[in-house]
Amino acid sequence: MKILFIQKEGGIFGAEQFQLRTIPALLKAGTEVEFLRLYTDHQLGKDSPFVQQLNDLGVNVYQVKITNIPRPSQFFQIKNIIKNGEYDLVHTHLIHADLYGAVVKKFLLPKMKLISTKHGYEEDYNNRFGFDPSYKRKDLYWRINKFSESVANKSFAISDGLRDLFINTGISKSEKLDRIHYGFEMKDFIPDDNRDKYRFAKHQLVIAGRLVGFKGHRYALESLTIIKKDFPEIQLLVIGIGELEEELKAYTAKLGLEENVSFLGFSDQVQNFMYHSDVVLTPSIAEGFGVVFLEAINQNTPIAAFDVPAGNEVLPKEYHEFLAKPFNVEEYAKKIKLMLEEPHKLDNAIKAAEDRMLTYFQLDRMINEMIKFYQEVIKN
Repeated sequence: MKILFIQKEGGIFGAEQFQLRTIPALLKAGTEVEFLRLYTDHQLGKDSPFVQQLNDLGVNVYQVKITNIPRPSQFFQIKNIIKNGEYDLVHTHLIHADLYGAVVKKFLLPKMKLISTKHGYEEDYNNRFGFDPSYKRKDLYWRINKFSESVANKSFAISDGLRDLFINTGISKSEKLDRIHYGFEMKDFIPDDNRDKYRFAKHQLVIAGRLVGFKGHRYALESLTIIKKDFPEIQLLVIGIGELEEELKAYTAKLGLEENVSFLGFSDQVQNFMYHSDVVLTPSIAEGFGVVFLEAINQNTPIAAFDVPAGNEVLPKEYHEFLAKPFNVEEYAKKIKLMLEEPHKLDNAIKAAEDRMLTYFQLDRMINEMIKFYQEVIKN
């Protein structure tokens, strides 16, 4: 079986990390994989560290430059790569690749087998509405997705919440969109015993992720105003960078939390901060998957989250009593205080989450499901 992955790439982020885990595992399983990288001059240009990593894996990489307004020559370049490669299947990732793949199939290679992975939805939509489909906007993003899905043979989303969003907004049909959860090889974590590097107070919370709207940092800050009444010395560590950094710092000052919140910026020691903290906060409006949940589970640190996708998928049913009603700051603060005061009450939930991570959210399971998915599409 020979597969061509297509994706626009301008840096190693979530979807690229997915490729760097998935492709070696597919190769090991006997599936031949090549990669078509779509690139722009204003995002790294031709060649990139990602391309080098793929080359180091022995993956043949093609590159096609794309522009804001697609040109016919770009579609013909892609068509020629696909035709010459004699692939059993073309697998696109993210909206640009979905569009280019769909146009090539629709107008140039109608017999081509085409699938797509849904890693997420438009960030502006998620920042404002989470995964609530009732705010459906038939904008350009929606229309491109609608067209691409109508042409593809089949697709899969990385969570049920994301799948439901694509179906309930009318982009996809249930019979054409499956779900395959991410899988990981979570390495054994060896914590840094230098606690003082990561622990700044007797009671410590941590939130890790990009500083963008759908991550829900404002809920974390608002809950802290309630929590500090009982834990006046509490510290919240905010790890990450993003467009809302200055806005969140200003909001922290407005709430009178400057002594209780530390903005640490980017850190490659997220797991150590999680390990040495009392609670990991994940107050997201919604997550396509939410790798941060598995990172926290890997540290056996309690997780405070809202009962929204995909956190309520990743966390087992034993954890659900500790999830707060969506966006209810008072209840969220109450759950966090419980975790600070009586952490033993979460022992069974934490153990169940660890067991599920070790038995279900594994790379081998995901690869087996993907190969089966490929085979069914090729056969039909």
